[in-house]
Amino acid sequence: MRGRIVTLSGVRYSYGPVPSRRLGRSLGINNIPAKVCSYSCIYCQVGRTTRIRSDRRFFYDPNDVFRDVKSKLAKATEVGERVDYLAFVPDGEPTLDVNLGRESMLLKTLAVPVAAITNSSLLWRDDVREDLSRADWVSLKIDAVREPIWRRINRPHKAIRLSQVLDGMLAFAKTFAEFLEAHPKVSRLAYPGLPGHPGHDVAARQMHRGFGALLAFNVGKDEEDAKRFVAALKTVFHAVSLGSTESLICIPYLTTMLYLPPERRTTFGLEKHTVRLSVGIEPPDKLVADLKQALACVA
Repeated sequence: MRGRIVTLSGVRYSYGPVPSRRLGRSLGINNIPAKVCSYSCIYCQVGRTTRIRSDRRFFYDPNDVFRDVKSKLAKATEVGERVDYLAFVPDGEPTLDVNLGRESMLLKTLAVPVAAITNSSLLWRDDVREDLSRADWVSLKIDAVREPIWRRINRPHKAIRLSQVLDGMLAFAKTFAEFLEAHPKVSRLAYPGLPGHPGHDVAARQMHRGFGALLAFNVGKDEEDAKRFVAALKTVFHAVSLGSTESLICIPYLTTMLYLPPERRTTFGLEKHTVRLSVGIEPPDKLVADLKQALACVA
């Protein structure tokens, strides 16, 4: 059972620390009973879901979860085991827990970053996005973007629709576009999801699954301002890729479009202080805070 603690009540709240490719050494948290999930994926390593549901509910007292994790963390510290993250990775879907946000806030007092890995099925709900935003690191999963394939692979609860899942994921990107549009050090924001964009009406008719997670904007007044902004970012990675699960940013004039003559770059609307941002799956408040502190470094 992956070394989990069994409490006096017989509930296993935590396990590990265990090695993780993305999280270093993480202390896993079971905030819901085993095999309670919104999906019953054909590839699930712990077998078919026994209680499939789409509604959030109370499972455990958040204080009991907190005390158990705190005890496990203390024991790991005593024997010199490193813990890089406290991760909500139960044998089911963690966002079904109505107390996820409360538990995250309690765990953050332990001074170890909190992570959550979700299948994204409830991300269309405002309360779920709010709860996930309390974590320091969030991983969203999607196996297919075509309804028949998605249903065949993930076997979701009959009340869940793929369009809801995708809309919830795209809501993350709009959060940053609205923040940047209002910032005094940002100009020429290009994102078709904003009503002020010249192509908004066309995009609204054609982009039925949302406006995407890619946007571009000018920072400050010149190339040095853009470089200073990108260098100051801590959560967003500097890379030329068009997208990944991590948020990525680059200066196209100096990277992806460097092979073009300067006059051609100008024709495409690129200036030396234009940056391109691909929004990933991190919590919106964490990314906004990172953008805000980096913009503060711009003269």
